[in-house]
Amino acid sequence: MPRTHLNLIAGGLALVLESDVPQGATMMSAFAPSSFSGLTSSLLVWLLSGGTLALHHPFDGDVLEQQINDNSCDTLVAPAQLALRLAEIDMPARLPTLRNVIALWRAPEQVASSPLWTVPGTSLTDVYLFGEAGLFGACRAADGAPGTDPARTPRRAA
Repeated sequence: MPRTHLNLIAGGLALVLESDVPQGATMMSAFAPSSFSGLTSSLLVWLLSGGTLALHHPFDGDVLEQQINDNSCDTLVAPAQLALRLAEIDMPARLPTLRNVIALWRAPEQVASSPLWTVPGTSLTDVYLFGEAGLFGACRAADGAPGTDPARTPRRAA
């Protein structure tokens, strides 16, 4: 589907606003920029934040973890299953600089049955991908973390 630069900017801006990526962020993208969602979630989020972008093909979790730490990345863009797997490995201790995770769901219906995000201090933004038609983002700070109220987590349409 052909896209103009305005379509790409709108998609990237929606993700930046929803995920609260800070200006000057150091990003790691483990999602190929080969589609509308890949371009908006990695390249456009990086351009709009004015930070640093590192690209990684997610073939080895240990290499990804090392690259995130070596680059002191504070934002990760990854397929949702990979992002949720990182939460299971004691992410705060192993990836201390990571503050924002943008999880891309190719099958949006799986979000409801996904595990809770329980990583304190790190927000998760679920991005529902609808092929080349568009995307939708919703941030969840920490679903089951002590001291957080999921009902008060801001939800914005993108």
